[in-house]
Amino acid sequence: MTTLTLSTELRSPETILINSKLQIIKLSNQKFRLTKNSYIMPSGYALYHPTFGFFGFKSDKKPYSPVGGKKALQSILNDGGLLDFDNSVWWLPMEV
Repeated sequence: MTTLTLSTELRSPETILINSKLQIIKLSNQKFRLTKNSYIMPSGYALYHPTFGFFGFKSDKKPYSPVGGKKALQSILNDGGLLDFDNSVWWLPMEV
């Protein structure tokens, strides 16, 4: 069996720095604005950056919360984090 390990050579210094600050946070009661009059309250686990907020993909309308939950996110972090943030968006919870 061959195991593919992604080296840090594939990540920019900025990406490595962002990845180093990512934390796994349980989504519970956070509200994220979709439009002026609507918001979502996703559940599960998500990657959180203390400056940027919750990580998500541009194609989704919510923070990224994989089916594999906390274990899947931990696997991403154990492998060095994401390769880049080109197609990502950062979600900040609404102020209440």
